[in-house]
Amino acid sequence: MFINRLSIDLDEPFSIFHAQKELDDLSQLFITENNPPLHFYLLHFWIKWFGISAFSVRSLSLIFSLLTLPLLFQIGKKVLNENLGLLLMLMFTLSNFHHSFGIEARTFSLFSVLFAATLLVILQLREKIKWQTSLFLGVLCALLFYTHYISILVIPFIIFIHILLNFKEKSSKSWLSFLVMLAVFSAALMPYLPIFIARLDHVQTAGTWVERPHWTLIYGFINKFFNGPICLFSLVVILTFFLIRKKIEFPKLNTFQWHSPIGIISLMTIGIYLSAFIISWLGNSSVFLDRYLFFLSIGFFGMLGYFILSLFGKNLKIIILPIIVFILGFNPFRTHNRESDKLVAYAQSFDGSYIISPTHYDLTFIYHGDKAAFQSIKEGHSLFERGIYPIHGLHEIELENLKKPIVLIDAGSEFLYGERKLLNDLSNQYKLIENKIFKGGYEVFVFN
Repeated sequence: MFINRLSIDLDEPFSIFHAQKELDDLSQLFITENNPPLHFYLLHFWIKWFGISAFSVRSLSLIFSLLTLPLLFQIGKKVLNENLGLLLMLMFTLSNFHHSFGIEARTFSLFSVLFAATLLVILQLREKIKWQTSLFLGVLCALLFYTHYISILVIPFIIFIHILLNFKEKSSKSWLSFLVMLAVFSAALMPYLPIFIARLDHVQTAGTWVERPHWTLIYGFINKFFNGPICLFSLVVILTFFLIRKKIEFPKLNTFQWHSPIGIISLMTIGIYLSAFIISWLGNSSVFLDRYLFFLSIGFFGMLGYFILSLFGKNLKIIILPIIVFILGFNPFRTHNRESDKLVAYAQSFDGSYIISPTHYDLTFIYHGDKAAFQSIKEGHSLFERGIYPIHGLHEIELENLKKPIVLIDAGSEFLYGERKLLNDLSNQYKLIENKIFKGGYEVFVFN
């Protein structure tokens, strides 16, 4: 199956390793971890039931992705009609980027389904502000917060739109509903607030691993959401051609209202997207990363679908063309730059000692190399006894005790450290007899 085809990699082994712990041990993780706990806890119970195979841990994310589809259909119906709902579902399903990260044993698909539910509830709130709807919106805000910290950019827009809708309705009941939402969200946030403040202070001081974004990423990420620049360029050319040929006029700007369904979605999508860029560009803690913002593809697809149906709604051939372009650009394996299963198998074909750099790649190595060890070891313990050495420098180990050959697994150390210190040090002391490059620039060096 598709979710089995690609190796467990990147941050997935970290999530799986910690989620399999007992709850008391798992709860200690979040004191120093820059991820909130909801997905870890859900994955914890999922692993208890189904194990840690790729199919098992990714099937939870697949379920969240499938649950997103009917929500997208309902969003399309509320924004325009059922045709828009179908377009939204098709574009989401045929998105390469969704297939890249939406099935990972990580938090992204959970955040997407919650964001889709939030958009749907806000559209219901637009029709009639009721305290029950606001209460549910407060619950969704809390779930978003406990799923990913990118939510601290999303929740202010939810609150802002609720306030605007209150001013539009001019009713005391609407403000009471707003207070209900704030009360529910605040009550859910309070137990975790000390940890969140501590993590926020740490990130502001130490920054994040995400680099300060260049302005070209503003359209670069949108290219990814639309299956790459060729696909997006083709869509623009096709739609422009038919606009000119049919002599269709754009709707006047004064007919576009912020409180219309498409206005709310556009405000949410563009506002969150640009806010993430500006904050990351101005500050020292960047969060402008494609997979962090992957949930916003829902809004971008909605805007494109609305544009197409509003202008060409009576011409079925033109409506189908964008889907054909998406299908032609569909290649879910294009962005999968990883094959740790093959790397580990190659490294273990040499019966020697394994030096790992960067050190965090040790979880990936033992996941593919020894699942029994992955499930039984305590983090950082017992690896040296197994001949596995996740280290920063050779001074951390006794070289004379190493079993030959010495196998260096370099999983992008130059990207993280700016140099390949371990490779240079080993090259000065031992003879390189073989090396092999794998996807992502990962490389295995064998010394004797």
